[in-house]
Amino acid sequence: MRQSLALQQELAQLTPVPCDDLQQAADILKNIPKHWKNVEGDEETRHRLVQLIVERVYVRVQHVVAMTWHSNCHLVLGNK
Repeated sequence: MRQSLALQQELAQLTPVPCDDLQQAADILKNIPKHWKNVEGDEETRHRLVQLIVERVYVRVQHVVAMTWHSNCHLVLGNK
């Protein structure tokens, strides 16, 4: 699983990303508390907000064991 995640991260770095997408990802990550509060009570919008950040969630026996970020977020966060 770790190798798969590492390869996904490498592929994300190779894919060109439009500057607007990177700016949106940076804004969402930097201001997530503000965005989250702005959609308080709207679970559907909150779900879409999380989908902008997280690409895939790996679950084992009802526990989250790993997540992959969208490539834009990988680039913004510097794969940290």
